[in-house]
Amino acid sequence: MEQWEEAIKQTVNPSVPSELEDRIMHTLNQLPRQARKRKMYYALPAAVLAVVILFGARAPVFAETIRSIPVIGSIFELVGNVGERKASQDGLVSPLGQQVVIDGKTVTFTESLYDGSSIHIGFINDTGNFEFWNHTQISIDGKRLTSYNADLSGSRTLADGSFAGIYTIHPDQEIPESFTLELSSLDDRSWHVAISMKLQGDEHAYLINDARVWQDMTMLYDKTVFNSSSVTLSIRWFSNEKRELPSVMNYQIFDDKGRVLQIFSHNGKDTPTEDGHYVYSSQLNFERMDPIPKSLTIKPYLGSGMTGLETKRWEGKSLELSQGEAGSVRIEHIEQNNNTFTMTFEVEGELTSDRTRYVWLENQYGVGYDVLQYPQRVEGTVNQYQAVFTSTNPNDDVIIGTEQFHPRDYIDDLTITVDISK
Repeated sequence: MEQWEEAIKQTVNPSVPSELEDRIMHTLNQLPRQARKRKMYYALPAAVLAVVILFGARAPVFAETIRSIPVIGSIFELVGNVGERKASQDGLVSPLGQQVVIDGKTVTFTESLYDGSSIHIGFINDTGNFEFWNHTQISIDGKRLTSYNADLSGSRTLADGSFAGIYTIHPDQEIPESFTLELSSLDDRSWHVAISMKLQGDEHAYLINDARVWQDMTMLYDKTVFNSSSVTLSIRWFSNEKRELPSVMNYQIFDDKGRVLQIFSHNGKDTPTEDGHYVYSSQLNFERMDPIPKSLTIKPYLGSGMTGLETKRWEGKSLELSQGEAGSVRIEHIEQNNNTFTMTFEVEGELTSDRTRYVWLENQYGVGYDVLQYPQRVEGTVNQYQAVFTSTNPNDDVIIGTEQFHPRDYIDDLTITVDISK
């Protein structure tokens, strides 16, 4: 079995050619790391009719008071993913303004959001990037949180040398709609901050409960949750022995209009059962969908599919770059405003979230422009996206780069369409 899995990994995750490694790593480093009652729906595969009627209301907001930091404004809008930015624009984030000193450095916690699935905390380090979040103890209502995943959903070094980011916590357990979040030093509690949290925005949970069997394992689609900043998909894998395969499985989601959902994070853990079996639980966070679509099609696949890259110089008119066998990307327009560049492009051919994310700008020396806004879909379109970059020298050449891909090899036995229409 181990030999079989290793063969699969080598097939779907081949080694990247050495000459591409630096460029791919550059691209990866540019990418982002997203009082209500919870609403529970029953969502079924498309072959089965589901009828649900539920609704929600909007909570009070703090649209004006959140902008507590002069010039910078909301950290969520400055460095957040598309879901966090929209939540801020909807007035769903709460201002904080709490400061602590960590190892002699001042950290200001600027704003917060609890969307029902994840906890998001905006912050600024006044002396640049130091990773205090890797040595942070998390407690909820005085009880230490021991089962969770956490990462930076967005970050950036600012012009004055300070570092802005959003610390996102994904609990593996149910937590109340209102609670006190405590962050403190991991060892000696030399610093401590307490933040009152409350569920903001509507949360709509749809039970799927669809089991599929593949390669001696059972995969259960548990549920999908739509909240104020993301779409969350929960999946469990069951096997007779510990397997690595579920941890390298990828998932592509399309809505009923053919739009692909950008993925923000994929968190998972292995849990042995008392009878000697293993359960691998996955939680995937995708971009927010508003309004909620009529259906979602979930397509699992293995491998990244990257094969190379292509770059072209921008000459002021539309141009096309190959993205390999998967298709191409057409750069429609780049608008320059001083040192800011807004690029509008369309993805042609097979539509995947990877193909929309791996498009960037660099100068004639191969130095990448900083990302101000990661590619996000233009409202009302399926395959048109817009991204914003900045350069320290607006007179440099503008070079457009993109990765190239193999077509996705989706696993048909695990593909489902979920009817979530009301």
